[in-house]
Amino acid sequence: MSQTSSKWGVFANRWFSYYFLTATLSKLGSQIFRLALPWLILEKTGSVAMMSVMWVVEIAPFVVLGPFLGVFIDHWDRRKVMLWSDFGRAVLVALIPILLALGALPIWSIFVVGFLLSIFTLCFDLVADFAMLPQLVRKDQLTSANSIYMGMDNLSNLLGPAVAGVSIALLGAANSLYVDAISYFLTLLVVYKMPIKFNADQEQGTEKEKMTVKSILRDVQGGFSFIFRSQILWVLALVGCLMNLAIGALYTVMTFHLGSDLHLSSAVVGTMYSMMGVAALIGSFLAPRLLKIIPMGRSVLVAAVASFGGTLVMALVEDWRVAIGGYAILTIAGTMCNIYTFTVRQREIPSHMMGRVNSAYRMILTMTFPISALIVGGLATVFDAKTAFIGSAVLMAVVIPATLFSRVSSYREQEETPESATAGA
Repeated sequence: MSQTSSKWGVFANRWFSYYFLTATLSKLGSQIFRLALPWLILEKTGSVAMMSVMWVVEIAPFVVLGPFLGVFIDHWDRRKVMLWSDFGRAVLVALIPILLALGALPIWSIFVVGFLLSIFTLCFDLVADFAMLPQLVRKDQLTSANSIYMGMDNLSNLLGPAVAGVSIALLGAANSLYVDAISYFLTLLVVYKMPIKFNADQEQGTEKEKMTVKSILRDVQGGFSFIFRSQILWVLALVGCLMNLAIGALYTVMTFHLGSDLHLSSAVVGTMYSMMGVAALIGSFLAPRLLKIIPMGRSVLVAAVASFGGTLVMALVEDWRVAIGGYAILTIAGTMCNIYTFTVRQREIPSHMMGRVNSAYRMILTMTFPISALIVGGLATVFDAKTAFIGSAVLMAVVIPATLFSRVSSYREQEETPESATAGA
């Protein structure tokens, strides 16, 4: 490895650096949309219920359409998928302030924009995360690249709300969306110029079968079948579902506990959650470093044990400051676990099945969030927040044997000779 590569790590790969920079700006722009859209709905309707409907509309494509979109992505030109997705998102986001200025922005049109935007985002992310990112760095750098990539996402979650708040204050909720629209063109330009083959698996001389309703349904089934035939992926999916059941609704319950039970101010609660953004960054920093000490599977187990420890602290300790510390531990461990499972999926899923398998995997995990709201949120409603924390700890405890007594705990990264990335420095 050259001295420059050693000094700069994954950033020695020029196109990874370009994409990282533009994706960071795009993520910050998305934070503006995330705050501006519900704010705009609140201004137009004054209804919290309408804001909740917007959340359902935005998450629906991931559950209902995800597996089908994955099949199309496996057949289409993936570079064009990313380009059109970014272009579509830019147009949709800019459409809101334009329609508002023309006096033609009924509430249903905002829901339509949110629904379509989620479709484009899903398509873009599936290609970026699993077809593009592994080609921008050497194979031995993949976990580090994932850590930095997710760290960027966590950093945008930490800084984004402040950027969004300032933008809305200066420009207004609607006009601030122009900033988000412009940010999409930055990643579009980098993806357009990027010298990598997005569809290398389709250039092996095998002609793709023409898509029909029958073939699409078969491929959707094939995505789910691949997960459950894999010795590692079905266990990771199970572990992910159990973790989502345990912690999916914890954010809402913790907010209720801090605000309603403990009567803390919104400023204090907001500060606590900003600290969680720092905790997520710490998790991104620690993930690749733990791999230098123990193998991938054992690292997943350590993260599962730490997650259980965090929920146990929340359940058993009365001091809310210590409970927040438990939530921080849970955030650090959860971030690390996400990075590890992300890397395993990049390694284990064949390129030609990337779309259908990952969209099926994401659907399986996403479906557990409303169930978590019923279980953990239900315990908080019927009893109290502490009972909900105990329920989360019990569910999280199941994750440990599910990880320990499966192939996950013995999983190791493949031994590979470091090679230059396709898009090298």
